[in-house]
Amino acid sequence: MAEKEKTSVDFNHFMFGKRTDTSSEQEEETNKEEAGSFDLVDTTETIIETYHQLSPYVKEITNMIKKWKG
Repeated sequence: MAEKEKTSVDFNHFMFGKRTDTSSEQEEETNKEEAGSFDLVDTTETIIETYHQLSPYVKEITNMIKKWKG
């Protein structure tokens, strides 16, 4: 099976010349940069939005606990 793969590679090299795979290398570098970056503004907006959505529920639960203890 390895012989068949080698023949295919040799044939492709013969027909199309030596090919470099620069597009996948560039995509990998871009993906690494995106994965490593951190968008502080977007994260802050998400936290604020979540706070506003959950705030009424937390206040209600806090009031129930205060009534139950008091």
